[in-house]
Amino acid sequence: MLNVRRARLKIDTKAIKERTAEPTPELAWKYVTAYFEGAREAAFGLVDRTSFETRLRAHLEGYSKNEDPAWYALRNAIYATGFALRLACSKGLHRQAASSWNMSREEKELRNRIFWAAYCLEKNCAARSGRPSMIDDDQISCSLPQKDHGEGSSNSQFAITVIKLAQMSSLTSKRLTLIETHQQSAEVLVRTVTELDQKLKTLASHIQKVVDLDSPLEPGKPGQDIDLQQAIYIRMAYYTIVLDVHTPLSYPWSQRLFNLQGDPDLQLQVQASSETVIQTARKAAMATQFVRLDACTSILIGFHCPLYALINMFVHILEDTQRSTVQSNLSLLDIGVSHFLRVEFNSESEVSQQFPKEVAQLARQAVESSNSGMTGSVEGSGVLNLLGSIGHGEKPGLNNWVDPMGDGFSSSLLDLDFEHCSTFLPNPDFEDLMNFLY
Repeated sequence: MLNVRRARLKIDTKAIKERTAEPTPELAWKYVTAYFEGAREAAFGLVDRTSFETRLRAHLEGYSKNEDPAWYALRNAIYATGFALRLACSKGLHRQAASSWNMSREEKELRNRIFWAAYCLEKNCAARSGRPSMIDDDQISCSLPQKDHGEGSSNSQFAITVIKLAQMSSLTSKRLTLIETHQQSAEVLVRTVTELDQKLKTLASHIQKVVDLDSPLEPGKPGQDIDLQQAIYIRMAYYTIVLDVHTPLSYPWSQRLFNLQGDPDLQLQVQASSETVIQTARKAAMATQFVRLDACTSILIGFHCPLYALINMFVHILEDTQRSTVQSNLSLLDIGVSHFLRVEFNSESEVSQQFPKEVAQLARQAVESSNSGMTGSVEGSGVLNLLGSIGHGEKPGLNNWVDPMGDGFSSSLLDLDFEHCSTFLPNPDFEDLMNFLY
């Protein structure tokens, strides 16, 4: 199984020997319109729309005779959207431009926007895959985007917010990884979570200027100068980071491994983190109702954050099936499941997962068994019972978690091939492409 996981995380080394035919003019213009009017990276203002459309029109009408590599690459980047972080760093785009380079203000701004677009993409991929980032944030000296650039192609408020979210995600990963790598104490873990939580609150105060994180999401009032899907992306990205920060203290196995239950002082933060996790998971589940599923729905809002929230609600329910909020949490689990059913429907069953439905079913079985006074009758109950077999200071390996999941609990989640469902859902019309894929 580990070999399968590693294989799916690697890039296919088979070279593409034949070029795919370019889209028809009609489809090409649909792609271009979708990019400039809906793609998230368009908010960074990397390409001037007027200039690009003028050259594309000449290319499609056969007036452009020179097919230079740069134009070919740019044209296909707009069609398919991608990034080249290593190239950006090798060109020094992450560093502040020196005054001796005699660059205009516009050139400096474009350099910054190119780098930050690549930065956000890379940090998002690193967070989802669990792999180390290629970028050392301490080496970055270029400034954030300062102004709109190009006609109809930039939204600095959204771009800067996404950058700050990516920076917070990077910091969270770095700080928590150090604790795991150096096997530091529970006190260090709690202190780190507390410090990261303070930074989260600072970040939230910035986001509040763009999106109201506290109020329920309203389709008619997405936020300041952003559309509904951008508002959902910001919320989901923020919720994901909140869960990353607080789940190390909220999970029962983490509390056992770090012996957090034996210290009253540490327990206060554990309780606070647990409450933060469940409230954040509930908000994320509610936000899935407004996610628009189409060919460019990002994994973050289409899969990663909804599943992250669902798993945390599941764990919360199984911890105590007698909580007063258990019924509402079960209902929110169903809302989360309905999101994945919508994904299955919109993808024409190409992207189909049994795991969310199984989680909701197990949670209901656990609550029903608890209410009826039954014990040991819930299939898959070994998931949390396994905690009792883990000694203090001992970290559960992968094999410890595979076996209990096999008891009435399918491993469908582990079978998911991200390469096959990662980016595009079938959408034959291509008229409603909106969001750049992170």
